[in-house]
Amino acid sequence: MFNAQSVKLQENNNWSGASDLAAGFARVGLSPLGNGAADAALQTDLPAGPYTLHLTDAADTGGIVLGEVYDGDPATVSTRLAALSVRNQVGVDDDILIAGFVIVGTASKQVMIRGVGPGLAQDLPDSFLADPQLEVLRYDTVSRTWSSVASNDNWGGSAELAADFDALGMGPLAGDSADAALVVILAPGIYTAHVRGANASTGVGLVEIYEMP
Repeated sequence: MFNAQSVKLQENNNWSGASDLAAGFARVGLSPLGNGAADAALQTDLPAGPYTLHLTDAADTGGIVLGEVYDGDPATVSTRLAALSVRNQVGVDDDILIAGFVIVGTASKQVMIRGVGPGLAQDLPDSFLADPQLEVLRYDTVSRTWSSVASNDNWGGSAELAADFDALGMGPLAGDSADAALVVILAPGIYTAHVRGANASTGVGLVEIYEMP
């Protein structure tokens, strides 16, 4: 875990069945992890600000990894988890970029979601995802099925969206870029945002989820 100045704050390799972590999993509704599992976990108090988590493969064998970030004290109203973004290689078929999020409470919430590829060109000129497609899905806890609730392919340079990017502190996107973005009002529930490449294209993509004020 790093802060905005790229200073490493904490790290973990193998969570080792720590009782305080196990209690934290239960408190926020996470599935338990095996005591001897090689999964990693951290629990910490953080002041307001942006942070990054780097997930690497200690065994250098490759594979699919799940990174999870939970507000461990949602009753505290002075601070909350307001945004989440994930960057990774986007492949084809099931090898796409997926970010899950949960809206709690009784009121619907307006959310900004982006799937960025060309917007990464300055930092990753040779490896960005050229044409990301964005889809938002909701989980039905009764039927135990997922259904699509919103999607976008090419954000279109909307002046309203551009103003929202700026208000939220998100990076700007070129008006004619193939990046994807949408604003959607979502009822409380479980959601995922999927980013894949148009026409089975591949490259590094970024999915961003921001709470609208």
